[in-house]
Formats: sequence, C-alpha cells, structure tokens
Amino acid sequence: MSTRSTSSQAESERVLALLGYERDLLFSISEKHLGTLRAAALSWLVACLVLGAAAAFAGWLIRPGVAAPLVGGASITLFTVNLLRVFHSGGGSKLGRTMRESEDACRRYRPSLIPALAFGVLAVILAQPAQIPFWPDIEPEVEQHRQALIEQHSIAAAGPGADAEYYRAELEAAGFPAFRLKLIWQDPKRAVRLTFAILALVLLPVFWSQFFAIESVRAYELERSKRTHQVVSRLDKGVRGEIDTLLGNWETYRPLSRGPVFGRPSA
Repeated sequence: MSTRSTSSQAESERVLALLGYERDLLFSISEKHLGTLRAAALSWLVACLVLGAAAAFAGWLIRPGVAAPLVGGASITLFTVNLLRVFHSGGGSKLGRTMRESEDACRRYRPSLIPALAFGVLAVILAQPAQIPFWPDIEPEVEQHRQALIEQHSIAAAGPGADAEYYRAELEAAGFPAFRLKLIWQDPKRAVRLTFAILALVLLPVFWSQFFAIESVRAYELERSKRTHQVVSRLDKGVRGEIDTLLGNWETYRPLSRGPVFGRPSA
C-alpha cells in the first residue's frame, strides 16, 4: 500500500479513530470487516449524540437559554465518546501465552457489556425529559399551572414595598420539568413505551456489535493480538541480546538461544 493511499484511508476512518480504534490495525482487516466496524462506530456515535441532545433539552427545561443546554449536551456527549475510546483502546480479547491461544480467545471473544450498562442507565434517566416533546397534550395543563403561579405571585407581591415584576420573567420562561414529568407519568403505560423506545435506540449499537458485527470485531481483535505478540517477540530478542552481551564473558554462561526470557513459551 502506497503512502498516499495509506494517508487517504487514515483520513477516511476518522469516526473509528475517534472511538478508540487504532488506524494501523484497521489497515490489516478486509474491506468487508472495515465497513461493518464503520457502521457500528457510526451507530455508537449516533447514540452519543442522542444522549447529548436529551441532556441539552433537560438543561433547557431547567434553565432556558444557551449556557445550560450547551454545557449539559456537550458534557454527556464527551463523556460517552471518551467512555467508548477507553473501552475500544483499553479492552479487547484476552492475550494468550502463545499466538494459538490468542487466536482461540479471539474466536470466542464478545465485547464487554460495560458500555451497554452505562449507556442504558443514561438512556433511562434522560429518556424522561427527552420524551416530553412527544406529549403535546400536556401543554395546556403546563400553561394553566404557569398562569396560576403568576397570579399567586402577583397577589403575594401586592403588599407595600413589594415589586410585582420580581420573578415574573422566571415564571414566564420556566420549563417546569418536574411538573411535566409528573404529568407524563399519570399515563405510565405510554411513558414506559416511550422510555423503552429511546432505550432501544441508544442500545442499538450494543446489539449490532454483539451479533451482526461480531466477526468483524473478532477480526480486529485478532490483528491486535498479532501485533502484541510481534512486539513481545521483538522485546524478547532484545533482552536476549542484552543478556548475552552482559554475561558473555563468563565461562559457564550459555547463550539464551532457546527457551523463554519472560517466563512464557515461544508462539
């Protein structure tokens, strides 16, 4: 593969690299496996954006404006993306003592469900404010509640020295998230259905990676195991050379031409 084509492919795998996949290993797997992993990575990224959008909407309900939605949405998106980066770069198939053991481990490998647990918990929590736009029928009750609070405030602020406009702007712009959640859970069956719909959307990448993309995931893990064994083999040779150099002047020393240096048989 030429330098130009390698550079072009590296640019085309930005999403996979963003989620913690190593670009040099991606060059070693087939285009079919690469396409499957690319689809899985895109589905994970969509799940991150869905959670980020839900967090942004929750922030807007709590404090209308730009700052709260921006901070909330960006925080959840960055958290989930970095969780996946740690998972993809630091996890993987168990490394065996020999390459054959590593190959067997890769054939049986299934991704950990830790990301699924984290994404699932976030999805259930954020699905509550995220489903509010699908409940337009509660808006009249919310506005009625708003006007009742404004009227109560006006009466309470009518005393001597009180400012009737105090807190009025906050009441007129408030999203009343707790009151909205109370209203939607008055119909628990519908609320549960919408919660599970959002949960299924967020966890779709988990099912994709565990079943439809599992062979591609294993192909990537096999390449990672091969590289690790190659690195260990080079280190092994280097250590052998250093030992031979340091102890070569002793008459009783025999070069380590065979046998393990790190306490493991050769592959």
